Amino acid sequence: MKRKERLFAEHGGTARAIAVAGARIMYPVFLALAVIGSWVWLPISAIAGDYVMAHAAGALGIGATPGKVSPAGKGARPAIGKSQLQAVATRNQGPEYEQTLTWASNTTVSTPTALRTDRKIQFYYLHFRGRLTNGTSPVYRSGPAILNAQGVAGIGGTAGASYSTPLFALFQYVTVRGTHARYGSQTPMYMRGETIAEMMAFYAPNYVPAWTVTNSAGGVNGKYGVISATSAATIDVDFTLPVPLYPLNIAGADIPFFCLHGPDWAGNLYMDVACSDGTVLSSTGGGTPTFTAYGSNSGSPSVEIYSVRPLLTKQGQQIIKPVVTFHYTYYITSVLQSGGGSGALITNLTVGKDTARLWQKYGTTYSGVTSGSIAFGTLSDGIVTRSYPAMDNRPVRFLNPNSVNLIADWTAFQFGRLSYTGYQVIDFIGAAGASSVDNPKAAFPSSTLTADRLWQLQGDITASANQIGEVIQVMLLGTPGLLTP
Repeated sequence: MKRKERLFAEHGGTARAIAVAGARIMYPVFLALAVIGSWVWLPISAIAGDYVMAHAAGALGIGATPGKVSPAGKGARPAIGKSQLQAVATRNQGPEYEQTLTWASNTTVSTPTALRTDRKIQFYYLHFRGRLTNGTSPVYRSGPAILNAQGVAGIGGTAGASYSTPLFALFQYVTVRGTHARYGSQTPMYMRGETIAEMMAFYAPNYVPAWTVTNSAGGVNGKYGVISATSAATIDVDFTLPVPLYPLNIAGADIPFFCLHGPDWAGNLYMDVACSDGTVLSSTGGGTPTFTAYGSNSGSPSVEIYSVRPLLTKQGQQIIKPVVTFHYTYYITSVLQSGGGSGALITNLTVGKDTARLWQKYGTTYSGVTSGSIAFGTLSDGIVTRSYPAMDNRPVRFLNPNSVNLIADWTAFQFGRLSYTGYQVIDFIGAAGASSVDNPKAAFPSSTLTADRLWQLQGDITASANQIGEVIQVMLLGTPGLLTP
């Protein structure tokens, strides 16, 4: 027993010596970690209301390495314990006035000076106000079915009536462009106004961009009203179009990472609006409306530009490493009219940016539209009956099950909405269930493709005259994360 006691005593003395030596060695390490921790925590805690501790491991993929950018969703670095910093930036300032453009038919009007770039920008709102004066025999085209103000009671005294409008086609193309501090000259938005309105309604089933109509004769007055078709009638119209600068249907806390980061475009951000004429509304001979100022028979309509910006402090903005989101439109004609076939090329896609989704619309052209303008007379599911992405002429995925009806029903399930004719979505970031939100970090990594690689949208096409289509490639450039000292 005494021998064992001596052994324990010897080992105990050795353990104590090791512990003392270890403490002396590790003390500077612990001190350094404490200093680094204060560098990371104190600046973040000063952003009142912008960040909170949330038990959401993996939500933003924020790594624990100080002084570096943490790549979201890459899994390259471990999370900070069981909790992570999660942006709580779902609050917005609300629409703030930027500039006013003067409407000019068949002309592209541009902001005379740069838009404000001091903060992040989630949306731009375009607010049109003007008067239409009918010709002798107007026949207005129907608006897209997805823009029906479904079940809005009391319009024109008719409870539950549903109306749509072609007014959003007056904005032929909306372009947001500028010079990015890192990426140089870029165009994060290039879409037609009517398609923007359809996309907004598509991803928000209970929302339709607002319009108000005041007719001097006939029609249906009020919000979501119907344009009068009475000869020589005047119609005062007021409508708004939100222009998104982030991938729709993502989580509110993710938006600041994917909306436009104004300081990266300092003093060099502009908007162009291509104005159509009355032929996109009524192309019957003698029935095309003319335009004047709202409430007047002279002057010109106005287009006011407003911005909607997240409520982040300047310090909160600086800590976020943003992603640039792009909405780019490919206008499709020849393959839909005279090409076609199985596995045909619909369009080549852009490489060098990650692809979040491919949003497609197919139909027939509205006759009599002035050259240079576009309007869909009808939408159809019988033009492109299957579509899929392909790389170097090999399908990436969505090949066999991607018939138009199946993919449309799947998309409708994702967002909890009706399946409307004419739309197909190949979504790389989508999640199932109406209460789910999309994960933009799951975008297809087409940024890794070089210019000599083929990144394409292909499909089965039944070609016929007067068929047209649009493909919107939603792209992401950069990797989101938080910047730490």
